[in-house]
Amino acid sequence: MPTSNEQLHATVHAILAHQVRAQADAIEGMLAAWVGIDAKFASVIGPSGVRLIYIRSIDAARHAFPWLAAAVPPGEDAGAAALAPLAAALRKHAPLAATANDVLLDHFIDLLATLIGARLTMQILRSAFPDACPTENSEENQE
Repeated sequence: MPTSNEQLHATVHAILAHQVRAQADAIEGMLAAWVGIDAKFASVIGPSGVRLIYIRSIDAARHAFPWLAAAVPPGEDAGAAALAPLAAALRKHAPLAATANDVLLDHFIDLLATLIGARLTMQILRSAFPDACPTENSEENQE
Protein backbone atom coordinates (compact mmCIF):
# COMPACT_ATOMS: atom_id res chain seq x y z
CA MET A 1 0.00 0.00 0.00
CA PRO A 2 1.49 3.38 -0.95
CA THR A 3 2.25 5.98 1.67
CA SER A 4 -0.59 8.47 2.04
CA ASN A 5 -0.52 12.09 3.08
CA GLU A 6 -2.44 11.08 6.22
CA GLN A 7 0.41 8.71 7.14
CA LEU A 8 2.91 11.49 6.48
CA HIS A 9 0.95 13.92 8.65
CA ALA A 10 0.73 11.35 11.46
CA THR A 11 4.47 10.73 11.22
CA VAL A 12 5.45 14.40 11.21
CA HIS A 13 3.13 15.06 14.17
CA ALA A 14 4.69 12.13 16.05
CA ILE A 15 8.10 13.70 15.36
CA LEU A 16 6.86 17.06 16.56
CA ALA A 17 5.40 15.57 19.75
CA HIS A 18 8.67 13.74 20.41
CA GLN A 19 10.72 16.90 19.91
CA VAL A 20 8.39 18.97 22.11
CA ARG A 21 8.63 16.38 24.92
CA ALA A 22 12.43 16.45 24.65
CA GLN A 23 12.59 20.21 25.23
CA ALA A 24 11.76 22.26 28.32
CA ASP A 25 9.93 24.75 26.09
CA ALA A 26 7.28 23.66 23.56
CA ILE A 27 8.33 26.26 20.99
CA GLU A 28 11.95 25.10 21.27
CA GLY A 29 10.68 21.59 20.52
CA MET A 30 8.82 22.85 17.46
CA LEU A 31 11.97 24.59 16.24
CA ALA A 32 14.07 21.47 16.92
CA ALA A 33 11.74 19.50 14.66
CA TRP A 34 12.11 22.14 11.93
CA VAL A 35 15.92 22.11 12.25
CA GLY A 36 16.00 18.32 11.83
CA ILE A 37 13.60 18.41 8.90
CA ASP A 38 15.59 21.18 7.25
CA ALA A 39 18.90 19.37 7.66
CA LYS A 40 17.66 16.08 6.21
CA PHE A 41 15.71 17.47 3.29
CA ALA A 42 18.43 19.99 2.38
CA SER A 43 20.65 17.04 1.53
CA VAL A 44 18.03 15.83 -0.96
CA ILE A 45 16.58 19.00 -2.52
CA GLY A 46 19.19 21.54 -1.43
CA PRO A 47 18.94 24.36 1.09
CA SER A 48 17.28 26.67 -1.42
CA GLY A 49 14.71 24.00 -2.24
CA VAL A 50 13.83 23.60 1.43
CA ARG A 51 13.66 27.38 1.80
CA LEU A 52 11.31 27.74 -1.16
CA ILE A 53 8.99 25.00 0.10
CA TYR A 54 9.06 26.53 3.58
CA ILE A 55 8.13 29.97 2.18
CA ARG A 56 5.37 28.46 0.06
CA SER A 57 4.08 26.65 3.15
CA ILE A 58 4.02 29.91 5.09
CA ASP A 59 2.07 31.49 2.25
CA ALA A 60 -0.52 28.70 2.38
CA ALA A 61 -0.74 28.65 6.20
CA ARG A 62 -1.02 32.40 6.59
CA HIS A 63 -4.57 32.28 5.25
CA ALA A 64 -5.53 30.73 8.60
CA PHE A 65 -2.81 32.53 10.58
CA PRO A 66 -2.00 35.87 8.91
CA TRP A 67 0.74 36.59 11.45
CA LEU A 68 2.80 33.73 9.97
CA ALA A 69 3.75 36.13 7.15
CA ALA A 70 6.30 37.49 9.64
CA ALA A 71 7.99 34.05 9.67
CA VAL A 72 9.41 34.43 6.15
CA PRO A 73 13.20 34.48 6.48
CA PRO A 74 14.91 37.60 5.15
CA GLY A 75 17.29 37.40 2.22
CA GLU A 76 18.75 34.03 1.45
CA ASP A 77 18.83 32.71 5.02
CA ALA A 78 18.62 28.94 5.21
CA GLY A 79 18.81 26.37 7.96
CA ALA A 80 18.50 27.37 11.60
CA ALA A 81 19.05 31.07 10.79
CA ALA A 82 15.91 31.03 8.63
CA LEU A 83 13.87 29.86 11.63
CA ALA A 84 14.50 32.95 13.77
CA PRO A 85 11.46 34.78 12.33
CA LEU A 86 9.32 31.66 12.89
CA ALA A 87 10.50 31.46 16.51
CA ALA A 88 9.62 35.12 17.05
CA ALA A 89 6.18 34.73 15.45
CA LEU A 90 5.36 31.60 17.45
CA ARG A 91 6.45 33.22 20.71
CA LYS A 92 4.44 36.36 19.97
CA HIS A 93 1.32 34.27 19.35
CA ALA A 94 2.02 31.52 21.90
CA PRO A 95 -1.62 30.51 22.49
CA LEU A 96 -1.93 29.65 18.77
CA ALA A 97 1.65 28.47 18.22
CA ALA A 98 1.02 24.72 18.29
CA THR A 99 -1.97 24.88 15.93
CA ALA A 100 -0.25 27.26 13.52
CA ASN A 101 2.89 25.13 13.50
CA ASP A 102 0.81 22.00 12.80
CA VAL A 103 -0.81 23.68 9.81
CA LEU A 104 2.56 24.94 8.57
CA LEU A 105 4.13 21.48 8.89
CA ASP A 106 1.21 19.85 7.09
CA HIS A 107 1.59 22.23 4.14
CA PHE A 108 5.34 21.67 4.10
CA ILE A 109 5.02 17.87 4.11
CA ASP A 110 2.30 17.93 1.44
CA LEU A 111 4.50 20.03 -0.83
CA LEU A 112 7.49 17.75 -0.23
CA ALA A 113 5.39 14.69 -1.00
CA THR A 114 4.26 16.30 -4.23
CA LEU A 115 7.83 17.16 -5.17
CA ILE A 116 9.73 13.98 -4.25
CA GLY A 117 6.95 11.50 -3.51
CA ALA A 118 5.25 10.44 -0.31
CA ARG A 119 7.29 7.26 0.09
CA LEU A 120 10.66 9.04 -0.15
CA THR A 121 9.41 11.79 2.15
CA MET A 122 8.46 9.13 4.72
CA GLN A 123 11.83 7.39 4.39
CA ILE A 124 13.69 10.64 4.95
CA LEU A 125 11.55 11.53 7.97
CA ARG A 126 12.22 8.10 9.47
CA SER A 127 15.96 8.44 8.91
CA ALA A 128 16.01 11.92 10.46
CA PHE A 129 13.98 10.96 13.53
CA PRO A 130 14.28 7.19 14.09
CA ASP A 131 13.22 7.41 17.76
CA ALA A 132 10.06 9.36 16.97
CA CYS A 133 8.76 7.50 13.91
CA PRO A 134 6.80 4.28 13.71
CA THR A 135 9.01 1.36 12.70
CA GLU A 136 8.92 -0.16 9.24
CA ASN A 137 7.30 -3.26 10.70
CA SER A 138 4.51 -1.53 12.59
CA GLU A 139 1.02 -2.54 11.53
CA GLU A 140 0.21 0.85 9.98
CA ASN A 141 3.23 0.64 7.69
CA GLN A 142 2.74 -2.87 6.33
CA GLU A 143 2.46 -3.04 2.55
